[in-house]
Amino acid sequence: MAGKYDDLRRSNVNIFYVDPFLSLYPESKGYFGGLSVVIHPGDDTRIACGNIIPTSCSDIKICPQT
Repeated sequence: MAGKYDDLRRSNVNIFYVDPFLSLYPESKGYFGGLSVVIHPGDDTRIACGNIIPTSCSDIKICPQT
């Protein structure tokens, strides 16, 4: 996603993005589980980060229909 979206240049930001190419389903080409997401301001320091890890459907509210 690096460079795909506008820079965050305000002190308080509330933005919602939908990326049609990313997926949380391991069967998908766009699957990004097992990777990390890092948010950087303009000076390239890290201000937020997180790991995308699998969990069981019993732990989350949205699960694929079986």
